[in-house]
Amino acid sequence: MATASSLSLDKFLSMLEKAVRPQFFLLAASFLFFSDSMLAYFSGASIKDIIIEGGKFDISLALEVALIFVAFSGLVSLILPTLKVTVVLIYIEMQYQTWKITSHIKRDWIGIDEPPFKFHRREHNRVRPAELLDEAHEKESKFLMDRYEQYERDERESEIALREMQAYSFCSLTFILLNYLLPENHSNHTLTNWVVNYCGTSSPVWMTIGVLGWLVVLPVHQDDFSKKWIYCPPLYKKLEAAEEERRKIEQEWTRRRG
Repeated sequence: MATASSLSLDKFLSMLEKAVRPQFFLLAASFLFFSDSMLAYFSGASIKDIIIEGGKFDISLALEVALIFVAFSGLVSLILPTLKVTVVLIYIEMQYQTWKITSHIKRDWIGIDEPPFKFHRREHNRVRPAELLDEAHEKESKFLMDRYEQYERDERESEIALREMQAYSFCSLTFILLNYLLPENHSNHTLTNWVVNYCGTSSPVWMTIGVLGWLVVLPVHQDDFSKKWIYCPPLYKKLEAAEEERRKIEQEWTRRRG
């Protein structure tokens, strides 16, 4: 009995942990706004009408919700991911063109010549993943290999969480825009219109759209290379000693040529 109770508690805590994840919230919000838009457009009985005006939730409305769920599933799993990739690629191209124009203005008009790439020095007591992997193979060290594999697992989990956040943010962004931009005779029933009427301004809606848009493009601005370090003091000291020796040789060679 105690074991069964412990398992039930573990399942409940696991469900609770998943429920408070931002990804879950964004997915739930996406379904909420998509359902609200479809109900307002096709039946004129949106979620606001059901809650405030006491609309009946009858069998026909239940069937509509079921069909909405099927449509939502297809959009989120098949159509919106492709659309998201297209939007992100367009954003990356716009960002690149902006960078080219800005660099041209700085170099040719202002006279500032920036290096195309930034050199990242090795952080104290930390090494690159590739350096750790090479050392693990060279020394046939299980400890170093385990350390690298743990790093890879953490990186994969972080990448999955970031991509989920991006995907669900794009879904929420799409469905909130759809909810807000419905034709006027339908938008009078929507949740976003309810928020606008309650606040007396559309600022909360556009602020939410702006935040979601930033979450969509956030992975593009992640400087992953500068953050990829693994704590390993012994290997750090070995690599730094080798680099210091190489620098001394290069300085001596330069001095002799001079």
